[in-house]
This record gives sequence, structure tokens and C-alpha cells, in this order.
Amino acid sequence: MRRKLPESTPEYIEEGARWASIVNTNAHGILSRGGTGISIGLGLFPKIAILNHSCIPNASYEFTRVGAEAESDIVMSVRAIRAVEEGEEVREVYRRRICHRSWGE
Repeated sequence: MRRKLPESTPEYIEEGARWASIVNTNAHGILSRGGTGISIGLGLFPKIAILNHSCIPNASYEFTRVGAEAESDIVMSVRAIRAVEEGEEVREVYRRRICHRSWGE
């Protein structure tokens, strides 16, 4: 359920709340390399944000750094983890913990 801000709320607060909602809904955690799974930040990737969720996904994503510098860009790539039929929706896992609780994985 979405809460409505009071009418007297300043515009900058409304804008901040709108962006917080966008990040909460669409951001992906960026994990460190080497299998440690340590979160190093969040990223908004608009083209990937349109993917739908499934606890039985047909795609996964990975992050790669473009360039050798510490400040280089991070690129998110989506890869099929099984054959995807023509017209089939590409789905990824949004929140793995939810699936583990639901499916016992």
C-alpha cells in the first residue's frame, strides 16, 4: 500500500521520496568479484529494470568493470541460463531470499 504525503510536504521532500521509491523498486545490488558476494553498492540500470521476477528464472546478471581504474564504469550484463524460447519473457530473481523462503531452495 502506497502512503500519501501530507499536502504541506515541501516539493524537495516529495521528489526525494519519489527517487527513494524508484531505487527501492529498481536498483540492483552490486557484488564484489571473486565469489565473496560482498555488496559494494547499488546501481540503477534502466534497460535491466524492465525484466520481471521469477523464483525459477531463465536469466541471471553479472557485473564487470570497464577499465582498469578504480573509478571505471561498472557494466551489468544479462545472460540466459537456459534456452529462452521465442516470445518467452526474460526473467531474473529480484530477491533471492524471498525465493529461498517460498521454495525452500
